[in-house]
Amino acid sequence: MAYKQVMVQRFEPAHVLRLIQEERATAISLVPTMANSLLNCPELGNSGGESISSIEVEKAVYAHPAVMECAVFATPDPKWGEVPAAVIVVKNNRQLEREAVLAFLCGRIAGFKMPRIVEFTRPPLPKTGTGNL
Repeated sequence: MAYKQVMVQRFEPAHVLRLIQEERATAISLVPTMANSLLNCPELGNSGGESISSIEVEKAVYAHPAVMECAVFATPDPKWGEVPAAVIVVKNNRQLEREAVLAFLCGRIAGFKMPRIVEFTRPPLPKTGTGNL
């Protein structure tokens, strides 16, 4: 499969999820206007002055038994600047809701690191040739 780069005009989880679901790219390279807002970038940036690591949030989400894959990234927020957002692929024959994910994360990560937006998708997340999102 050929690698395709997708320029993101609006860095919103619903837009990213739609690109994934439409399979418009075999892998997604996001080029948002905000610094540090790339999928799987170690630092999401600041949320109200606090640094958030996407890797830390992803590890916590992956610990849920119904999660097959996830991607955590920053999304713009008028109050905090940036907030975490998560796109989650649920394992086959499993059900998962936003509230269940957030309840699971309570106590595992700080409240300011909680994804404010949680979207679910069934198809696997697109990956590069090396297996990265």
